[in-house]
Amino acid sequence: MENQSIEPKFADTYAYRAMVPKNIARNAMGDDLALNGQLYLGYGGYIITYPVEHGDLINMVALKKTKGIEWDKKNWLIRATKKEMLSDLEGYEDNLVQLVSEYGTRDRWGLFDLPHSQKYYRGRACLMGDAAHASTPHLGAGSGMAF
Repeated sequence: MENQSIEPKFADTYAYRAMVPKNIARNAMGDDLALNGQLYLGYGGYIITYPVEHGDLINMVALKKTKGIEWDKKNWLIRATKKEMLSDLEGYEDNLVQLVSEYGTRDRWGLFDLPHSQKYYRGRACLMGDAAHASTPHLGAGSGMAF
């Protein structure tokens, strides 16, 4: 917790996000898939879906792993063309691609990691979880680091 400067590092991954009305998702995916959390694996990425807002909406996050892309740390969002977005979603089931492309924005959300600090405590105060070390949003990593 000293005055050290730590810069975020692009994690070579970005995400598209969509919030889909429950009835639209149920028609496209079926009840079992739309109303329960799902993980769809693809080449170089994956799509996560799960209900939010008391089940009224289905959150969809499509993540894409990249190589060699430079990302401006000042802009966490970069606009993609529809063609780029569809290319990133290539290989997934058509109904998933349609939902993400119709109900999401074409913003690519850059994911970043922070290098470790030298220490996370001073005296009797200690930082834990995301407050201490922000990380990519996988498997509840932030809350898991706190335990």
